[in-house]
Amino acid sequence: MLERFQDQDGFVGYRSPLLASRRIPHLFTTRVGPGRRPFDLGRLDEAQRERVARGAGVPHAPIVGVRQVHGARVLTVRPGALPDPAAEADGLLSERDDVLVSIHVADCVPILLACAD
Repeated sequence: MLERFQDQDGFVGYRSPLLASRRIPHLFTTRVGPGRRPFDLGRLDEAQRERVARGAGVPHAPIVGVRQVHGARVLTVRPGALPDPAAEADGLLSERDDVLVSIHVADCVPILLACAD
């Protein structure tokens, strides 16, 4: 069961107690933002990105995303490099613990796999 998170301005997200107990930073967001306005990670300003990073437990971490397509390509976020935000892929794998990866879903189920080490 996910636990609801809400910051002082009304930003809502959800976290897994199991992942949190293993100190794995994560946050599932919704389209509902402060004041019930749509909240779109793809169009966030720097203050909003910081709000997401703080909610995930990694303040100041960059948020990396790609242009999602219906395919099988997975890009890897490696030390010293970030993928081009215009790159096309359907998944992200990170080898870095200082970067948050972001995907967008509508009618698909997101899958988050994590390793504590």
